[in-house]
Amino acid sequence: MKNIALIGFMGTGKSTVGAELARRLCLRFVETDAVIEEASNKSISRIFAEEGEKAFRRLERSAIQAVTLEDDQVISCGGGATVDPRNLRLLRMTCRVVLLKADPRVLYERISRGSSRPLALNLKAPEDIARLIDDRRDAYAQYDLCVDTGICSVEEAVEVIAEWVCSQNADLENLRLELDTPLERYSVVVGSGILSQLGSEMRACGLEGKSMLFSNGTVDCLYGDRARQSLSEAGFHCSTFLMADGEEYKTLDTAVQAYHACNELSLDRRSTVVALGGGVVGDVAGFIAGTYMRGMNLVQVPTTLLAMVDSSVGGKTAVNMPFGKNMVGVFHQPRLVVADLDTLSTLTLRDYRAGMAELLKHGLILNPALLDFLMSRREILMSYTQSRDMVWAVAHSCAVKADIVEADETEQGLREVLNAGHTVAHAVELAAGYGRLRHGEAVALGIIAETDAANTMGIASDRCLEVVRACFIPLVEGLSLPDLDASSVCQAMLSDKKKRGDRVFFSVVEEVGTVRRGVEIDRDVLREAVARTLAGL
Repeated sequence: MKNIALIGFMGTGKSTVGAELARRLCLRFVETDAVIEEASNKSISRIFAEEGEKAFRRLERSAIQAVTLEDDQVISCGGGATVDPRNLRLLRMTCRVVLLKADPRVLYERISRGSSRPLALNLKAPEDIARLIDDRRDAYAQYDLCVDTGICSVEEAVEVIAEWVCSQNADLENLRLELDTPLERYSVVVGSGILSQLGSEMRACGLEGKSMLFSNGTVDCLYGDRARQSLSEAGFHCSTFLMADGEEYKTLDTAVQAYHACNELSLDRRSTVVALGGGVVGDVAGFIAGTYMRGMNLVQVPTTLLAMVDSSVGGKTAVNMPFGKNMVGVFHQPRLVVADLDTLSTLTLRDYRAGMAELLKHGLILNPALLDFLMSRREILMSYTQSRDMVWAVAHSCAVKADIVEADETEQGLREVLNAGHTVAHAVELAAGYGRLRHGEAVALGIIAETDAANTMGIASDRCLEVVRACFIPLVEGLSLPDLDASSVCQAMLSDKKKRGDRVFFSVVEEVGTVRRGVEIDRDVLREAVARTLAGL
């Protein structure tokens, strides 16, 4: 069963109601505060006293990342947990969220009877509680069910929640997260067998008018008819544009062909480009949608693991140039992302494992709990089979990227952490020649080399380098690049679009979950690290 998360102010009965609800529904009961205490070996009061609230919130963030990777739970969340929108995103994505509330006078009476919570010491009157609840109104505004525990007993609250849960749709395989950027607010839907819902999902987010399915011949043969049928059933007039298959066709020439097709089909700004395919298709289709008539609607339907967790989310679109990868592009957010994991069943093992590189990278840089989850299930996840674990992993990986994109949509600062491994990766792709490596393979090589260099410079710890090698070396085993040398890779880096003058800067992993941006790596150190990485193939 999908998780049930209880949120709300202290004193609303989350622990008491949660424990009884879990017993009633035969689910595990988890308290995030208990997870924090076990992980830190300290009481909540001691954490506040010795380290402060900021340290507690970091631990709370880690606890929510960990517990939302499992299902069949009732999760009791701390009163301030959902103040962090990243926590609320994970809870909304993986749980049915129930808000418990009560009148401030009732809460004051309960809390004054002896709450051990540190913040309770500052609540001297019901008015103090009312003010703090008002401060948190946005944190308590997003829920699926609200129960007032001030006017009902524990047993009555449990009965209301249990009956409501049992009345909900039993199809629990789909996970949905919302992304809210200055340019666009949109949903990312992750599940199995959901390509048939494409048209209805597009209607639900307000799209109408003409649509152009943008794909390549290979993917169109596999999934094009299914997508067109869904669009037709939802009332969309759908045409199709097929680009040639391969990174070498991610060019301005392909874009010009697509522009002519848009003109011949009389597409306008209300029209929607539906990108059905991997990263190349998504990038070019997004570029077309972002530039034709200065912008059309875009829907991403990624069919590779790499595209699901990377290029389909975040709004980066581009084409390659002879002198560099992704050198001409725009930021253009989609209106919707539909990731049907059933499409992964037709990937080659090589393509599938290339996608795992981005999954692992997201865990490595920002979500250690996700990294542990992936590594503990490595044998299962390294060869694709339909599983709840894979749905969970893809959705959490998308959430990592969503957190960053919301905070820095156009890569002015924080979003640079997502470039970990990519500076070397893009140089490897350019030096080797487009099409010889999968992008995920290049990313794996890039993270290994950049972390190796950062370790030599005293930035990345020995333990971090060990973890990186354990995660990423298996993804490039058997790769053969005998004609590729470190000097040519380093020379190709000078074409990197993120360089400043003739200086190249990196985002490097210091420790699992921590990335340092704007690092200038000594060129000799980097060349030696790249050489060691290539020699290990």
